[in-house]
Amino acid sequence: AEEIVFDTVTTGAANDIEQATAIARAMITQYGMSEKFGLMGLATQQNQYLDGRVVLNCGDQTATEVDHEVMALLKKSYEEALSLLRAHRETMDRIAEHLIESETITGKEFMKIFRECEGEADPADEAEAEYEVPENAADNEAVSPADEAEAEYEVPENAADDEAVSPAEEAGAQYEVPENAADNEAASPAEEAGAQYEVPENTADNEAVSPADGAETQNAAPEIK
Repeated sequence: AEEIVFDTVTTGAANDIEQATAIARAMITQYGMSEKFGLMGLATQQNQYLDGRVVLNCGDQTATEVDHEVMALLKKSYEEALSLLRAHRETMDRIAEHLIESETITGKEFMKIFRECEGEADPADEAEAEYEVPENAADNEAVSPADEAEAEYEVPENAADDEAVSPAEEAGAQYEVPENAADNEAASPAEEAGAQYEVPENTADNEAVSPADGAETQNAAPEIK
């Protein structure tokens, strides 16, 4: 970026150059990303949890060739970086202005500025548009599955004037008491049986005759005149 804007290079990129060189060397000697050496492992990392030093497992001539590979990879990557920055010069200037004001920038802020300059839509906004809330959603209440189930068994309009009838009351309605039941006395089975042998109306004027008295009457002595 300094070369594009100011046509010069300062010491500000020292750490970037160091990191880029370490990555390029690891790509060639450890990750197998070299066209010349292929999948050959040329370095071993020692004391991984201390200094993480990397030791080459090759001769001096191979080490020299490794240096040439690293240099070629860095040069190629640098040319690609210049090409990208020149193609997106406006975006680079906007990001530089943000850094001058805030000194730091997050990945989210970076992508926001980049999309604004490049005219690209935010994927998060596109995802929200797919699940957009209807315009009249504020006037409607959300209906839960339980409310929908209750709607299937909706109470009639005149339910407020009627009393709820339980299953026991419905069963009792089948054996409803007649309208004149209040004026009549309930008759037990014993009373119903006694009704079949009802005493005649003139019973009050006659004396009750037992079976023994009837037998004596038949054997009574004839009257002597």
